[in-house]
Amino acid sequence: MIICIRLCVIATILATVSTLRADEASPKSLTDALSNFSPAEIPPELKQKLRDYVPNDLKRRRDEGNAKSTAAWEKIKTREEWEAFRNTKLKLLRESLGLSFRKDDWKPPQVIGNVELSGTIPGDGYRIDKLLYRSSYGLWISANLYMPDPPREKMPGIIISHAHHTPKENGELQDMGTLWARAGCYVLVPDHLGHGERRQHPFKSKDDYDKPFQVSRQDYYFRYDVNQQLNLIGESLMGCLALDLMSGVSLLHELKGIDKEKIILLGAVAGGGDPCGVAAALDERITCAAPFNFGGPQPETKFPLPEGVNFDYGGSGGWESTRNLACSYRDGFLPWVIVGSIAPRRLIYGHEFSWDREHDPVWQRFEKIYSWYDQPAHLSFAHGHGTLTSKDPPGSHCTHIGKTHRQQIHVALAKWFDIQLPGGEEKSERRDASELRCWTDEMKNKLTPVALHTPVQTQWEKVAAKNFNDELIEGAALEKSWQSETTRVAAATAHTLLLGSETQLIPILLLEPNVVTKQRPFVIVLTRASKQSFVRQRAAMIGELLQAGVSVALPDLYSSGLTGSGSDIGRRSSNTGRSSTLAMHGLELAHLQAMDACSVYDWLRSSNRDSKFVLWSDSLVPPNATEAKFHVPRDDDGQLPAGADPLPQRVAFLVAGQNPKLPVFVRGGLESLGSALDHQLVLLPHDAVPLPRRYEGDFVQPRTVRLTETVDAWNRLVGEQAVGSTSPAAWILEQLKNARE
Repeated sequence: MIICIRLCVIATILATVSTLRADEASPKSLTDALSNFSPAEIPPELKQKLRDYVPNDLKRRRDEGNAKSTAAWEKIKTREEWEAFRNTKLKLLRESLGLSFRKDDWKPPQVIGNVELSGTIPGDGYRIDKLLYRSSYGLWISANLYMPDPPREKMPGIIISHAHHTPKENGELQDMGTLWARAGCYVLVPDHLGHGERRQHPFKSKDDYDKPFQVSRQDYYFRYDVNQQLNLIGESLMGCLALDLMSGVSLLHELKGIDKEKIILLGAVAGGGDPCGVAAALDERITCAAPFNFGGPQPETKFPLPEGVNFDYGGSGGWESTRNLACSYRDGFLPWVIVGSIAPRRLIYGHEFSWDREHDPVWQRFEKIYSWYDQPAHLSFAHGHGTLTSKDPPGSHCTHIGKTHRQQIHVALAKWFDIQLPGGEEKSERRDASELRCWTDEMKNKLTPVALHTPVQTQWEKVAAKNFNDELIEGAALEKSWQSETTRVAAATAHTLLLGSETQLIPILLLEPNVVTKQRPFVIVLTRASKQSFVRQRAAMIGELLQAGVSVALPDLYSSGLTGSGSDIGRRSSNTGRSSTLAMHGLELAHLQAMDACSVYDWLRSSNRDSKFVLWSDSLVPPNATEAKFHVPRDDDGQLPAGADPLPQRVAFLVAGQNPKLPVFVRGGLESLGSALDHQLVLLPHDAVPLPRRYEGDFVQPRTVRLTETVDAWNRLVGEQAVGSTSPAAWILEQLKNARE
């Protein structure tokens, strides 16, 4: 009797277990389990190590770049050695700026075509001509030319590179134009590309948007979009800004009575000093330059500088492309090198706030360089007081170049070029901004100006069929250093493992079916998203693959998932900062991720020699609705519709380029990079666009690829989305089957 009861209990238990296992094995059960999936916990110390991995790597690269620059400087002992070093670095600088600079016989651009006069404004001892002239890349430059009235026999020429705060009509710029015109100089104040009358966005007044926004900051914020578009055709915003300043030099050279030995370029405090320094380094016709806040300590630098400081000569990346030049760390043309290359021509080393002259290592280098030319008197300085954040008393903030800074500039210009202010002091006579604008209805009808994306599209059409010039991408031999406990997920299991070396860390979430065959197939997922989020959102497709006996590997490639900085890929995001910092080292996130993906692929192949593989690229960003509104100012990026995220697609294509037999499935991929050129707003993440130096054209599709939910650069579905009769999972299974056969 007891035996019978025991047998009945065992039978009941076995039946229950059998039922549970049958339920767990059902597709619905597996999908439900994956929809609520949470990976096994990672020890806190390991999680922190992964979180710190990319920041520490970027810091290491920055420190090595600064140390390399210092070591190169310390080897230079003579003028001849400096000039050899300088010439090499300036050539590398030109290569980084874009296609327009890469000819071996490159020369500064001339003014293209006629200079158009759209009006003249008389003044007391001066006059203002409102000019329009073409840039070297075809767009019109609007500029105010202040000149003595009556003219002098020989007149110095001054060009002012304005800050990113305001365009040419600003009061400080007017003050400088009138005071130096009265002193006998031509003073040219052009609008930078993207600013003032050359803006590339529609937000000119508060009436252009139905919510409050910072009208005056849009030109500055949209610099991000302008640079992205230029990068797509192998150019850069810094390159265009510098070219335009050089065109200004050519314009001055054509003016009657100009003294070509006295061409002075002044770069304003916020974003004006950067192109000033670059233009002056590359254009020897510029006889004097004052690049504020470029080359040495920045307004954010803590003062006083301690003795023997390990100074950060290169800085780090962000969305402002002119402050972090691509390849500058890798190729050694850090800002101090660029500014130092102006020697032996005259240099005014400018700082918006206080300056710690005694401890500034950059100043010490400049003094040494000028001593090699026996021209210490050609080196001067101008600085303000206080700091960026000081309030009592406040620091010497200015919009472009303030009166405090100009007093020291006056001293240098009087000594070097005999430029004397009438009466020995400044006199302000400001006009309404509308009076100084160059584009009248008559001039628009005559010259038919176009937006930047028009010539950019034309250039893109010439090269879109070409390919990216990608170097060989190889994986590294990695070892497994840690593995989590295995957890059950219905009819599958999950665990996280860590592959690593001294310089690489790659966490991998591995989902495996309960029944593993000898020739088990793998799908490697490439995505920026967290693995928990990805598994939950793609539960049905992952479940279908697991049901068919396919293992799914989800690696956290460099700066994604556990090593990433979140899902925000907008202009001001940490992802943009990381990508921009890598660009300074001549690196792209896509290439680092592709190296990681190749390492994972090699490791899985070595562990499973007879297995077959498919790459699955997925952005997880839902397409924008047809009614999505893109007419949004750039200071309100959070209100913009979601941008496309083609990084996983680009990584997959790079990996497949090294492994042509690898099939690739892409969800949410980009139709073409060229779609980012249709409008002034670029919603692509910084890491989707290649460095100008590596530019050759559009994406190259793998030999075997399936695309679904393809979008344009504004993340809108494009064309017919029907891509075959089979589901994505069925297509992947078919590729794996064909590979086995």
